Amino acid sequence: ENRTMWMNVSREAILALEEMIEADLVRKVRSMIGIGTEPAVLLQITEKGLDLISSFPKEDHVAVDRFLSRNSDNGRLQAKYSVERNCFEIWTGQGICETSHVTDIVDINYVTSAWLPACCLPLSDAWKRMAFRASEAVTSGKAKQLKELVSHTSLTRAKVLFSEWIPMKEEDFHHFRSRFDKRDRRSFSNKDENFRFLGAGLDAEPTRIALNTPEKLINFRPIFTNDTKLVGEIIDEHTSDMVEKELKSSNLLEHLNTKKQKLQLEGFGLDVESFGLMTIGCIVEACDGQSAEDVSCDSLACFAAQLSIHSSKLIEDVLMPKQRRYFETLFGKDYNKRDKYVVFIAEALNLPSDESSLDRDCLPEIAQLIGDVQSLYNLTSHNVSSPNQEMLILGSRGCIAVGRTFENDLIQGLLMFHAWITSLENSISRLHRSVLVLAGRLSRIHRSCLNISKKMHKIKSYRQTLDKAVVEISFMDQMHDELLSAFEAFQRYPLWNKLLKPKSLKGQQVLSALRLPSRFVASLHGAEDLKTSLQDLWTESKALIRISSSFEASARAKVARQIKLSTDLITSLKFSSLSVTSLWRSHPLSIYNLSAANLLLSLLDLLSGVWRTGRPRYLVSPWSPDGSFEPPPPGTFRVLLQGLSLVPGLILAMHVGAILAFLLLLRRVVARFLPDEKFLEQSHALTRRVDIVKLEELLQSAGGLVVSTRLPDDPNGETTRTARWQAAESSEWMGPAPWIEVTYTTESEMITKVKFRARHSSNLFAQRLLGRSS
Repeated sequence: ENRTMWMNVSREAILALEEMIEADLVRKVRSMIGIGTEPAVLLQITEKGLDLISSFPKEDHVAVDRFLSRNSDNGRLQAKYSVERNCFEIWTGQGICETSHVTDIVDINYVTSAWLPACCLPLSDAWKRMAFRASEAVTSGKAKQLKELVSHTSLTRAKVLFSEWIPMKEEDFHHFRSRFDKRDRRSFSNKDENFRFLGAGLDAEPTRIALNTPEKLINFRPIFTNDTKLVGEIIDEHTSDMVEKELKSSNLLEHLNTKKQKLQLEGFGLDVESFGLMTIGCIVEACDGQSAEDVSCDSLACFAAQLSIHSSKLIEDVLMPKQRRYFETLFGKDYNKRDKYVVFIAEALNLPSDESSLDRDCLPEIAQLIGDVQSLYNLTSHNVSSPNQEMLILGSRGCIAVGRTFENDLIQGLLMFHAWITSLENSISRLHRSVLVLAGRLSRIHRSCLNISKKMHKIKSYRQTLDKAVVEISFMDQMHDELLSAFEAFQRYPLWNKLLKPKSLKGQQVLSALRLPSRFVASLHGAEDLKTSLQDLWTESKALIRISSSFEASARAKVARQIKLSTDLITSLKFSSLSVTSLWRSHPLSIYNLSAANLLLSLLDLLSGVWRTGRPRYLVSPWSPDGSFEPPPPGTFRVLLQGLSLVPGLILAMHVGAILAFLLLLRRVVARFLPDEKFLEQSHALTRRVDIVKLEELLQSAGGLVVSTRLPDDPNGETTRTARWQAAESSEWMGPAPWIEVTYTTESEMITKVKFRARHSSNLFAQRLLGRSS
């Protein structure tokens, strides 16, 4: 197809592209450079390049198709666009995630209108409007082909709804409400009033916060003051002038309005459920100089992005510390710019022209509102370009509901439940990603502990990292419990069973498109699996803490033993030198030999003082450490003068040291060729189910090499395989390196035999690995 792929490339990739241009495989069409944007180059594949691609083997084409496939099975890679990171995330069936350099894929017909993807924009200006970029390209003269700016996709009478989940228990909800109520009591309706949110007709509960009035819904407007506090005012003839003055000076208009243009919002409402699901919505009457009958997707996307940020700042000062920590854990310190799931409800979708196609010309504009378009459901038999069309467009970040069908209260309730379930799904996904990051951190510590003999000085830092990891695991476990309680409260919602059994045909079609029951069950299972992962992390962190504590104790004991052995060695040498002195006294040169013995005793005494205290007992320099003059002790110069003529004593000391060094080296060499009695070789027959892929990944993360050997097929149809983990050879192993061998059958996925050879600590480590992979 005629498609374009935008990519962020490295310096090496730029050089490779230049070589491809020289080889006439690709052709540079043009460059696009604008204000506040990164430079972009449009390349086109030549006929020679197409011939080269067609010459590739068929299996290469299949591999590429599998890589880009979105509906992949567990054996294929899955690509998912991340709005926060501005890139694609590639997931494997085992849950391993990697970041791809591919950042956006758009239609080439739309690229010719000077549209630039998010990868070409800095993060601070990621929500720049398309019309502004197009006019900028015209001014700079960089765009050769440009569509008319008046030709755009628009929505008629759009309603916007944001949804997200905030960790909240029953007592936290009352605290949340009390803090919100103290700030502005006029912002809440009475508890016994019926709550009407965008015409959804849902009854209010005593534990719900409602920020509008049921009778005058469309007359309620928000006013954002400079400190981002929300003040609710009912607009009538007497107060309209006052409200207009405050709107002009408000913080909201400063960010959402262009010069000499007004933004008109009606029916602004905020709703917080007792189990933490929050929704914010409004009706857009005018935006960026465009009336409610024709609001472009470009202007609406800019408004929605800014409103999402300001709605986060709206509740910033009423969040509890643990809720702020939750957002910091999942979104970073700049969590006010976090992404929320958005729902757009409109009476009609207006295409640029009668010849325009929704799937060919308008999807890039629609993608600005709801992210990558995943599915489109046409609820009527009319063509999508018909003014009476009714459709539901689902994207990665939101959905668009078009038609009078979605003005029904129950169907709008289905859309609200869809937004709530998606918010819970996103929370599970982000929490699972944080768990994977923490698991990788623990895995790196585990690999470091295997080579701890080379890094004894890092034991303290490892222990501090482990303590922080335990605190994070405890916090994630607490958030997970609140997430499960949100699922339970959501399932007990009064209108849950009523909305899941619509009587109308359109309601059944919407319910079938949204798949609410199956998604709810899948999300609940995902939350339960996340609990298992947290328990595994907790067990592993505790085991690592025990291992690091044992290493720390053994390191201290080893240092103490070395000090004691060295001290004993010096003491024995001193006694030996005393016996030599008694023999030298009978020699004719007894005075000479006695001086040599005295020098040897003085040197040994000096070494003994340095080893015990870290400072020499005899200072040759007359200056003390604090800078004052300190005369040397008596006998210091006498010892030094005797040393100038007493060479035999030094030779004797050198001989003794050489003999000791040779004995230590000989012990180390002999240990290499002798079997180590601490190694055990055991064989077990197990009958537990095991995930072989997970077992091999765990073995690889332990720092070894997995060698898989396939044995001949069994006549019964089962295939026997052997996975062997061989530890890396290093100088720390006194003898053969440990290994673990697992034999299993692929048909029944049952371990039939386990055989390993390891030290005592590695033996326990192998058993723990088998238990985790069961």
